[in-house]
Amino acid sequence: MKFLKIIKEFSKKNPNEVCIIKDKKFLTYGEFWELSLKFAAYLNLKSKKNKIVCIRENDDFYDYIAIIGTLIAGGTYVPINKLMPINKVHNIISRIRPEFFFSNLTFKNNKTWVINSKILKNNIKFKKQKNFKNAYILFTSGTTGEPKGVVISKKALDQYIFWLRNNIKVSKRYNISQIPSIGFDLSLSDIFLSLISGSKLIIPNEEEIIFTGKLIKNKKINHLVCTPSMIDYIQSSGHLNKKVFESVKSIFFCGETLYEKQIFKLFKINKNLKITNAYGPTEATCSMSFVKFNYLNYKKYCNKTVSIGSPNKKMDIKLFDKLKNEKNDRGEIFISGPQLAEGYFKNKKDSKKNFLFVNKKRYYKTGDLAERIKNKLYFIGRIDSQIKSRGFRIELSEINYYLMKYGFNKAHSVFYKKKLISLVEGNYEISKKLINYMNKNLEYYKIPQKIYKIDNFLLNKNGKIDSAKILNQVKNEK
Repeated sequence: MKFLKIIKEFSKKNPNEVCIIKDKKFLTYGEFWELSLKFAAYLNLKSKKNKIVCIRENDDFYDYIAIIGTLIAGGTYVPINKLMPINKVHNIISRIRPEFFFSNLTFKNNKTWVINSKILKNNIKFKKQKNFKNAYILFTSGTTGEPKGVVISKKALDQYIFWLRNNIKVSKRYNISQIPSIGFDLSLSDIFLSLISGSKLIIPNEEEIIFTGKLIKNKKINHLVCTPSMIDYIQSSGHLNKKVFESVKSIFFCGETLYEKQIFKLFKINKNLKITNAYGPTEATCSMSFVKFNYLNYKKYCNKTVSIGSPNKKMDIKLFDKLKNEKNDRGEIFISGPQLAEGYFKNKKDSKKNFLFVNKKRYYKTGDLAERIKNKLYFIGRIDSQIKSRGFRIELSEINYYLMKYGFNKAHSVFYKKKLISLVEGNYEISKKLINYMNKNLEYYKIPQKIYKIDNFLLNKNGKIDSAKILNQVKNEK
């Protein structure tokens, strides 16, 4: 892979530059590359086939050594969130049948070879072997059924990493946050950007995961990678202020809808920020469109939400209706280009359903709705977030937008037991004034039948709103 050569060259020329930091411990680039080579050497010694390595998150240096080491060995890695229930981990192993399972956490399985960081103590000489096609297999959350393994080729990953290098400019002096789980594809945007730029990758400890503001302030983060929900979460913990964000020079958002209100909060405390809003499903190697803006021009990219921008180099976006007729104004997002996944692991049915040819060109059918306004593309929501209530089609994201515009930090709407219900977080009260405001801005059939105020929205390991816990909150409300 081309990007591995860049890391190797930088490591040889700058062996003493700090590569990864956690608490008071760190690895230099020289140490990181040598340990990655040792990992690769061990894999090649034990197997000459395609090395498929499941990496169960350890929250330490070894996660990244295992990722790069697997790729050096020409193999394919499968990142697994450490919070994934053990029965799901075993389910993935039974489906993937990996040769190796890497974890420093206690784990037993008789279907694969369980290894840990002790293998790095072996002094094995690296011998290059065949470079197999795929870089990683990432399993989706599976909220609508059994998780699907998205297969990303090395060619697609290379394409994305070089796009990052050319478009998200960071200095080798930068401290880059590593907040998302390695089991969430947004982590690609911080891990690989840092390594290919010679920057420092900062791994949070348990306290800093809970209080992200402490990570930003104490570790003097210069480039922040996160979901938009993380900004609201930081605010709810009392850390959205000038002192916390004074070191931050740039932010990379992806994974959720970004709202103008969230951007306004950030520029209010730091007008020098450079912000990138990116869009892309797991099936397109993390992100495949983007827009960059600053305090002076951000408003021209806002229309209820922030624009998802233009496609990455060599990528393309089309809007289609249900009959696959191309639309200029509004439709489902279809994407094409070299970042597309190979398909789903051993799942021909879903691969054929979602990766299809239109006019002899291969597309991924995202299930996302978007609209063009003044030649700018805006994400509306999931097709399955469109619900029918009282005989009318309703987009839940529109309700959330107006609740946030009213003043709430966050809003999440669901259709539960034939009722339209919204949950909100913030200092405002559920009052007659709010109801009058909603009646003024929305059609009567879009007004929630119930609005509940909660202390805060719980986020999952990936920094997104935890939909399962939201549903439980709704169920528990009287």
